[in-house]
Amino acid sequence: MASTIQHSEPMKEFIVLGHRGAKGHAPENTMPSFYKAIELGANMFELDIHMSRDGVLVVMHDKTVDRTTNGTGKVSDLTWDEIQRLDAGSWFGPEFAGTKVPRLEEVFEELADKILIDVEIKAGEEGPYPGIVDRLVDLVKGAGITERVLITSFHPQYLKEARAKLPGAQLGLIFDKERPDAIGEAVAEGWQVLHPHLRWVTKEWVEEAHAAGLLVRGWNPNEVEPMRRLIEAGVDGVGTDFPERLRALAVEMGVLRV
Repeated sequence: MASTIQHSEPMKEFIVLGHRGAKGHAPENTMPSFYKAIELGANMFELDIHMSRDGVLVVMHDKTVDRTTNGTGKVSDLTWDEIQRLDAGSWFGPEFAGTKVPRLEEVFEELADKILIDVEIKAGEEGPYPGIVDRLVDLVKGAGITERVLITSFHPQYLKEARAKLPGAQLGLIFDKERPDAIGEAVAEGWQVLHPHLRWVTKEWVEEAHAAGLLVRGWNPNEVEPMRRLIEAGVDGVGTDFPERLRALAVEMGVLRV
């Protein structure tokens, strides 16, 4: 299998992508989860962002705070002051009681020099957030980390806006349904990465994407055999809740150097 590990650019190495940090070991989208991903050998982690009522980029997967905190309500209806008072860890385990919901800015400040970061831009209840790309671009530029951040989304309009406003950014389209035009769409729009659900990944499709100059990272298997099938198909990385399993397999299969 052809591998990308010969490339010196970090974004083009085989990516052990921690899903919402190390979601299998710590409360998702929290600082403990991100630090755990680093500890377990991820070389990139993914997080999700929504926007609070007062315009703060909040690291959270869901449109509401209900599932992963002790609060209730839509992220877009709450202020940052209200969100930062919530407990985002007790639901996962008592040892994480008191864990806070992070701001994206905090994650950048603390971790962008330690690991690559995949920022997935979410939509709210009413659809895509007006102004969320502007705020993200300002944070990335302000931190000087354009080359260490991958911007991804299921929503192409976010990626188009990011391409115009942050020309040097790495951009990736995520999809979980069949998308026959994904390769052509990415090439036409100037996106560099495709993140398909693992069920759409075949060796032939990955070869076609590579021939078009694109990177492919499949998501999100947690067991070794589905991870192995993705690596055998030639992907450039895999997202998972258990980075340590993927890292060990990637080293075993020779696509990642220790």
